[in-house]
Amino acid sequence: MLETARTELKRQLEECKRVNGEYVLLLDAETAGDEIAWFTSLQKIYSQISKKIGDVIQRKSDTKGKAMRGSTMKLERMKLPQFSGNIRDYPRFRSDFEKQILPELESGKVAYVLKSCLEGEAFDAIYNLDDDVTKMWKRLDEKYGLPSKLVDVVVYDIKNIKHLQEGDDQSFLELINTVEKGYQYLARINMESEVSNSGTVSLIEERLPRDIKREWSREVNRSTSKVE
Repeated sequence: MLETARTELKRQLEECKRVNGEYVLLLDAETAGDEIAWFTSLQKIYSQISKKIGDVIQRKSDTKGKAMRGSTMKLERMKLPQFSGNIRDYPRFRSDFEKQILPELESGKVAYVLKSCLEGEAFDAIYNLDDDVTKMWKRLDEKYGLPSKLVDVVVYDIKNIKHLQEGDDQSFLELINTVEKGYQYLARINMESEVSNSGTVSLIEERLPRDIKREWSREVNRSTSKVE
């Protein structure tokens, strides 16, 4: 709007200059000098107004540019979450993207940034969906976000642990870490109770070494006696 006003003001000044020039030709030398001096002062006023308009336009442009650069730099400083198709990582990826990345994005950039966060089979899953963010999330949720799939993966991880021998501390720590990680994965979707149901507990018990299994049984019996 300001630039349009400045352009119009310049056009009117040029028209005034043309008319004034024709008018001066009709005057005597003294009167013509007065007219020329008047138009010169008018040009100075125009130059002052034009400069002020230019300064305002520049300030607005600088402010907008700083805001855009600030948003871009903030995203650059933040490490974008990455997801390559591991079902265990999907709940955290989705949560991190929605809470940390999405608030910093203009709506038109969401699809591009989301694609930038995906790798491997996860990227392939949404590659042909263009820039439809809703369809992208729907496809990802169907492929990686179903709670039943995450439960199956956690149970599979526990089943994949070999039966432990007494004194095999390293494998015992591996079992503990696997169970703890499974609990954390499921806690992100409020299904941590799946780790403590009878089926999963039995799987864990089967893999315990004899000495720990005996201690486990004593603790269970002691707890049962207290309840009775």
